[in-house]
Amino acid sequence: MVATKATIAPTRIGYLLPKKNCPSNIRVTHHITIIAGLGTITFLPIVGGNAVIAVLIGTICGLLSGLLGEVCARVFHNSGNTHFDPPAAAIWPMTLVVKGLAALIGVGAGVG
Repeated sequence: MVATKATIAPTRIGYLLPKKNCPSNIRVTHHITIIAGLGTITFLPIVGGNAVIAVLIGTICGLLSGLLGEVCARVFHNSGNTHFDPPAAAIWPMTLVVKGLAALIGVGAGVG
């Protein structure tokens, strides 16, 4: 498919509309939602397919990731004079924690 103005325009509109329609004071939450979803999906087979328990585990993972992002923002970003990405500083270690715990618990539970 050849990229023309007709094929490029919808992607640009989809990218620009949320910026125009959303107030500028919306907080960044992708470090919370990514880790909450990762925790839910990762622990779902470990808890025997019980979705309620998996969602609760995912919620706890998301809360911890939000807390870590806030700590990184207050310690590094707010008092610094260069850009430091607190959500990225929360996503990487929390992904490691979620996957590490799932590997440890999953091996003990015979999942894996």
